[in-house]
Amino acid sequence: MVKNNVNKRRTVQFHVAFIFIMTFLSCKSREVTLCSPISNKCISIIDHDNIRHIYYGQMSSENYVKLDISQVDLEADGIFICWNSESNKLEVVNPKTRIMEVKLDTTSYQFSNIHNVDKIGIPKVLKFHQNGNIEFNMWTKSIFPLDTNVKISVN
Repeated sequence: MVKNNVNKRRTVQFHVAFIFIMTFLSCKSREVTLCSPISNKCISIIDHDNIRHIYYGQMSSENYVKLDISQVDLEADGIFICWNSESNKLEVVNPKTRIMEVKLDTTSYQFSNIHNVDKIGIPKVLKFHQNGNIEFNMWTKSIFPLDTNVKISVN
């Protein structure tokens, strides 16, 4: 009877340790690449702990933004992408992040951590839901609007 209880306890300890390790490893790092359906423009988003890098085009030491995401509500973690903004730049908005570093060619790329708002303080997000532009939720890995043909790669 005592030996049976010891084996059960070891089994439970093993399962708890396994679940903890798998949860720890799976939450440490996430990578998503999104590519426009109408051009060859792509962005890559890499999260590691509470740091996010958004790379415009190829992942390199140029054209990226480094963000602190420790204060972002992960369930509402939206990234808004306008592939061809009025200024002909690839525009990305990732609200409620804290900018740590910006290395962008500002003639081609634009980044903001806050939305423009209307007269009563409501974020202007409509343009991100039209003309092939998107809102991407990092938590659910979902895109809005649903009828877009954006190419997604999740690692």
